[in-house]
Amino acid sequence: MFSRTLAPALRQSSRAALPRAIGCRQPQRFITSDGASDEPQKRTSYKRQNQGFNYREVSTIHSARAKVTGGRAAGHVEGENLKVDLAMPGTGEAGKTNPEELFAAGFAACCDLEKVNLALKAEMHVKARGVDKETMDKLISQARLRCPYSKLTFKMVWVTYTSEIME
Repeated sequence: MFSRTLAPALRQSSRAALPRAIGCRQPQRFITSDGASDEPQKRTSYKRQNQGFNYREVSTIHSARAKVTGGRAAGHVEGENLKVDLAMPGTGEAGKTNPEELFAAGFAACCDLEKVNLALKAEMHVKARGVDKETMDKLISQARLRCPYSKLTFKMVWVTYTSEIME
């Protein structure tokens, strides 16, 4: 049932299509003069689906890590219980998935979090070689504003970013 409802939503260009397609309410979005803001004071005052969450007071009950090498067209993802190869959507390469399928699975599993009073928080630790720290931070900022998954989860998941230059 989920896949039939989700597939048309993933093809739509609207950032809000996915939550509406599976019955989740879309949160209000704060817009500031410098664009979308992830400042903690904005985030902590946000009421998620009529429940106030102070992300500084939320205790962690589970933590997961994933390492991605390569890009979305020919990348590889590894986690504690996950090893998958990535391919572009629609290529039909056996045994490979794509970020859209991974996001759809995660989103479907989390849509009822309001019922159990849980919230999501992500800490992104980005490591790279061959680039200076200023350029890397600029790329992270641009990716945060352009990434379709970042746009879908805006104000629903508090995301913090750190960057590290590898030798």
